[in-house]
Amino acid sequence: MGKKQKEHFSQEGASEKTGSEALNLPKEGKSHKRKKYILPGMIFAVILAAGIAAFQECPNWPEEARNFLAKERPRLTEALRALGLTVTEGQANYLLFRAEHITDLKERLLERGVLIRSCANYHGLGPDYYRVCVRLESDNQRLLAALQEVL
Repeated sequence: MGKKQKEHFSQEGASEKTGSEALNLPKEGKSHKRKKYILPGMIFAVILAAGIAAFQECPNWPEEARNFLAKERPRLTEALRALGLTVTEGQANYLLFRAEHITDLKERLLERGVLIRSCANYHGLGPDYYRVCVRLESDNQRLLAALQEVL
């Protein structure tokens, strides 16, 4: 542990424990089951390795994704608007929309095997706001068909 880290711990009244003791992990030989823990640095290393592998497998992915979204996002936006939904403008790979006065749209669609995100708990949005991902055309068609059934 470095000098600054020691000072920080002593200022906060914490001890200079290290390893599993500092993380309050169970010690070897205890009668209870030992859980496996992943530390934040370990998670980052796994994410980084996955990202590098994905980019090596699909080096053109960023350009292909932009092209796909440039085509599919406007098509899905217009189709949602044609159903009477208010779609918020944006550039992400998802669409935020409002189904005015319909607060159970997520549940209605879930009964048909389609999952959307309710945004009722988003600060500043009401219970009739939802979010969907811009997906493959066949997935988007399934979403639109289910919406037509429930609206």
